[in-house]
Amino acid sequence: MIEPTSGDILLGRGVPINKVYREIISANAATYAASTKSDKTNMSTKIVTELLNSNPPRRFLEKSETGKWQEVPLKRAVTKTSQALRDVVRDRAKAAAKSGNSSDNNGGGAVAAATFSTVSSSFQQQTNNASNNHEAVLASSSSTPAAAAMPSYLPAPNLYTVAEFTATE
Repeated sequence: MIEPTSGDILLGRGVPINKVYREIISANAATYAASTKSDKTNMSTKIVTELLNSNPPRRFLEKSETGKWQEVPLKRAVTKTSQALRDVVRDRAKAAAKSGNSSDNNGGGAVAAATFSTVSSSFQQQTNNASNNHEAVLASSSSTPAAAAMPSYLPAPNLYTVAEFTATE
């Protein structure tokens, strides 16, 4: 029987969300919004893989129909992480619209698109420069097939990872 620990990410309604997970999602939301569809999936996969491979390892758990906690498959964890990122992006756009930063009536979508679709040339340069370093790290540090298939530019310099948040837990 699996017993959740403070480091585990619990999925489902009415369960506390892991603080590190929430901070990672929040820190990466703007980069996620500015990414292409395939990069968004890759970013979500990278976040999940880093959490699973962190020290101590973190698990994505949800209650089964019998009420017992069980680990979820990688694909479900990635899907849930993508949804969490989308939720933060949506909530920020709504907050911007509510505060008067948007004159349209579509929930701030235009503001979000304008805000998040601009990726600076310096970010592009950092991403290109980091490519070689990250390729070696990904190849040597990951034992999961999903992480091994990750593009070499992830994590980008603006992608916040588990290591940056575990000290604050």
